[in-house]
Amino acid sequence: MKQAKPPGTSKSWQDLGAMHRSILSQEGSWDNFRRTIASRYFTDPDYSEEDIRFAYDFLKARGVRINETDFAEGNPVRVEVDGKIITQDLLTSSSELYSMESVIDLKEVKTVVEIGGGYGRMALLILQRYPHIKYTIVDVSPAVEVSEKFLTGKFNAEFLSPEELDFKEEADLFYSSSVMSELGFRIVNHYFRLINQKGRFFYLKDWKKGHHLNDLPAITGFGLRVANKISKLIFRRPWTAAFDAYRIREDNYPQFGWKELLHQDCENITAYSPSHKKTREDKFFEIVYRIK
Repeated sequence: MKQAKPPGTSKSWQDLGAMHRSILSQEGSWDNFRRTIASRYFTDPDYSEEDIRFAYDFLKARGVRINETDFAEGNPVRVEVDGKIITQDLLTSSSELYSMESVIDLKEVKTVVEIGGGYGRMALLILQRYPHIKYTIVDVSPAVEVSEKFLTGKFNAEFLSPEELDFKEEADLFYSSSVMSELGFRIVNHYFRLINQKGRFFYLKDWKKGHHLNDLPAITGFGLRVANKISKLIFRRPWTAAFDAYRIREDNYPQFGWKELLHQDCENITAYSPSHKKTREDKFFEIVYRIK
């Protein structure tokens, strides 16, 4: 039976989901999923232990609180500091949470809804630091099943499909990191309308600018589609993200008159490296909105 097209996802993420389902069907795949499928969710597979230590020291010196631990499940690249497991994903989440905490008292936040939870890296951090919070992850398959499997037995969370979010009650905080730029404008507008109706605060982190193949003129898009098919034949893996993943720019998200509590450029955590082999990535922005 042909699987239904995931709602609101670009072609690249449909291909990515299909590839992840194939990987997860292989015996023993879960033992190494933090170096396989998780590396496609904005985790640099080449990030070394040295990189992690450098980034950890850099963020600590900046005042970022990093007292929680990651888990060794899935075999992520990691170091141990004071008996705690430190990974690139834990540092990314800690940096984002640091920004949120600068303008929101999360002790007063009772419910968090994450749109596009991946395998659950932010849930893992927030539920350690604020165990009173009721956390909900919204994602498409197979990511939502991966996050449920990863978090079950560690912390309690709710897991929903994008369609089920329509029926979700109000939430104190909505969180989305490197997700909205993956979607067509119609579904982005739908999410923003839901957040406007149901949310009190909204943290958004994403690419500053980009493009989306499916939104380009037909002639231009045709050339990119041909190039993409060729690359898939040569490399035997979906490279569509290079062409159709990014479209919405920082300045053209839907506007609802929300108050900006924070709005600044930010870097992907992979920018913090002792090696000059990595390019500094100042292509991201982050905003914290007060909705009501």
